[in-house]
Amino acid sequence: MVFPENYFEDEVREGFFIPSMMKRCWAAQLQVLEDIDALCEKYNIKYYGDSGTLIGAVRHGGYIPWDDDMDIAMLREDYECFLEHAHELPEFYSVLNWRETDEWNDAYSRVINTERIRFDGEFMEYFHGFPYSAGLDVFVIDYMYEDPEKEEERRERAKLLMEAAQGIFEHGKEDDAYYNMVSSLKNMYGIRLDLSRSVVKQLRLLAEEAMMEVKREDATKVCFMSAWIKSHSCAWEKKYCDQMMRVPFECTTIQIPVAYDAILKAHYGDYMQVNRNGGLHDFPYYKNQEAILAEKYGWKAWNYAWNTEELTLGKRIREEQTAQNNAIEAQIKQIETMIASNSEMYGSLQAQVDSLKQNLKSRFSKKDGKEEVVFLCLGPKWWANYAYFWEKEQAKGSTDVYVIPIPYFDTAINGEVTATHYEMEGYEVPVISYEDYNLERRHPSRIYIQCPYDYVNPALSVHPVFYSGDLLKYTDELIYVPMFDIKEFAPDDAKSAYGMNYYVKSPVVMHVDKIYLPTERLKESYISCLVDFSNGETDEYFWNERIFVEDYMSETCATKEKKTILYCTAVAPIALYGEKALDKVRTSLELLKESSDRLNVIWYISENTEDVLSSEECKDGRALYEELLKIVEDYIAEGWGAYAERLTDIDLDTIDAYAGNPSFLAHSLSYHKKPVMILKDYDE
Repeated sequence: MVFPENYFEDEVREGFFIPSMMKRCWAAQLQVLEDIDALCEKYNIKYYGDSGTLIGAVRHGGYIPWDDDMDIAMLREDYECFLEHAHELPEFYSVLNWRETDEWNDAYSRVINTERIRFDGEFMEYFHGFPYSAGLDVFVIDYMYEDPEKEEERRERAKLLMEAAQGIFEHGKEDDAYYNMVSSLKNMYGIRLDLSRSVVKQLRLLAEEAMMEVKREDATKVCFMSAWIKSHSCAWEKKYCDQMMRVPFECTTIQIPVAYDAILKAHYGDYMQVNRNGGLHDFPYYKNQEAILAEKYGWKAWNYAWNTEELTLGKRIREEQTAQNNAIEAQIKQIETMIASNSEMYGSLQAQVDSLKQNLKSRFSKKDGKEEVVFLCLGPKWWANYAYFWEKEQAKGSTDVYVIPIPYFDTAINGEVTATHYEMEGYEVPVISYEDYNLERRHPSRIYIQCPYDYVNPALSVHPVFYSGDLLKYTDELIYVPMFDIKEFAPDDAKSAYGMNYYVKSPVVMHVDKIYLPTERLKESYISCLVDFSNGETDEYFWNERIFVEDYMSETCATKEKKTILYCTAVAPIALYGEKALDKVRTSLELLKESSDRLNVIWYISENTEDVLSSEECKDGRALYEELLKIVEDYIAEGWGAYAERLTDIDLDTIDAYAGNPSFLAHSLSYHKKPVMILKDYDE
């Protein structure tokens, strides 16, 4: 599986920091999905992205930024076929479930690529540099009795069997309670249990048999039976699982139900509402594996350790430079005194004085009475956070400001450089080459930097000459403006707090003289993290003197004569509701046409529309597609709005509002405070 350039770099999505290791985790899971997808295609096994993965596909066009796992679902008959052929997956994989694994507790399967930490080359290459166990959950969807009483009896029976199995699993079978429970189950349900074999496994398999009792042809509703048994949740119409479609997911695609809206509402209600604290496990799930690696091997390659010596590095460098300058000044003064007392010594000593003066590091580097200020930037996509400070420095009139792009490197997990990037084009301001500005000789008054890592990140690094510890030697003030647009978060947002281990506990934060952040709350989060990191060696006052708040990310909206609205039509309503959904499209276009004198309208139709409507499962789909094409043809001919054939034709930065079906475009614009109107699939 091939990933785009720079995919494994740390990234911020919707203000949430995603570390490189999480990106590798996602890539490993996507590799598992690709292999499962190939097997399912071979045997015509129907599956779809489920739970958080389904939300991610619909709402984000990929992973939910704060999600760390992947889920798919299969109807019972597809699930059984998958288990029958799962041994044909590549040799890395294992399948965990009640049937195969005595220690497995859950009523679904999990496909994993390893049960241990692995750094061997073949494994690391195949799973994109992720050394920990990766996989995905395979949820099984079962059919429900039409008779509510029969369904409730089945639910209670399966629940009792599952609870009995779990109780024995947790507490063992060496007491009277165990034998009483086994006897009670035998009498209640007339079941036979072989006490010479695992009773836990027998009970779980009996529970699974109960889940499988209803056949497809006898049901109109389905559910994720384990959730239904526990809490009467996650049930929906069987027909919602009839038709699948492929949609974008990260750098690939994933199958989801055409009726995703109904299924997600059955799971979550308003699934477009964001909840960062969702999920049933610790975040990230591989945190324990990281701890094992650190404990057994002392390897904390991606965690920067507290070091008080680093915290005082700048002070010590400046003290040493001051001492050196004082020594040089004293030497110059001594020689000039000798020359003054004996003019005949001028010829032999003045050259020495001139050399010493040239090497003397001035406290402030000035040219024509101006200070020099340098911005070291990794690339134009990270310039936005600098723009405010560049304008501020330019406005002083007493500074010469230089923007210097510097090379950065993509690295493998072992530190090996895999690619070099050096971007001199695309900036909003003039730039010069780093080769044309000698930091040591010119000693600028201030250097602004934006990369927090130096050497501690497994995916991105800069040349050692630009490490913060070295830059301290070449300036009087080293200033850090984070390259990432991190948003402030609530104190109970544990997932966001976890990301601070990467971008706050870093060499740059320890070294620099000043740190600028955009909000007070984010500053409070930094300080809390750093005080904890220092194990009591620093306090809030210390960091408050080093971290400053400037609202450098606020956006000023230029006044536009006409606002631009994106009208988005998804294929799902057309596939589900046919002519009624097309009538809704016509009505929506008429309303937009009436407003076209004050609105720029861009119409976009999901790019999987032809595939979905042309599939065998879509009744009258081909005719619906031809009718949709006629609507598009008329729209283009009328000329009052624009038409975007591909997602890449749309610049979301130019969009002022959204109307249409739920989509990741709607969510993205809503996140950026743009008005979003979600339309009904059809009018009653």
